[in-house]
Amino acid sequence: MASRPPAAAPAVVAAKDTTDDFAVGGEEGAAGEWKRDKREEKRREARANARRLRFRFFNSTHPSPPPKPSPTAPSVRSSAAAAAAQQQETDPRRLEQRQKQIDFGKNTRGYQRYSAAVPR
Repeated sequence: MASRPPAAAPAVVAAKDTTDDFAVGGEEGAAGEWKRDKREEKRREARANARRLRFRFFNSTHPSPPPKPSPTAPSVRSSAAAAAAQQQETDPRRLEQRQKQIDFGKNTRGYQRYSAAVPR
């Protein structure tokens, strides 16, 4: 009988240890470390800014600035009012509805308190 050559031992491929090559998150070596450091630096800076703003907001002693004036110019308002005065409503049904709305508004408690508080 012919002898057979011994069976070849299965080739064992050593698994490459990748723990040193890749940082957590799949970023490589020093570049990954640098990115993590930059991200952490940005987070620290954002937290510090938020603390600073909260401190300023809650510990401010001066009142809020006055509101800015309306962007509509007075000349525009007066010309719009003049145009509205020239086009008076003449429809009796519409005038009745408007008077009804005015009367309804004047009968509210809020308007009665307002008229009592504001001198004429």
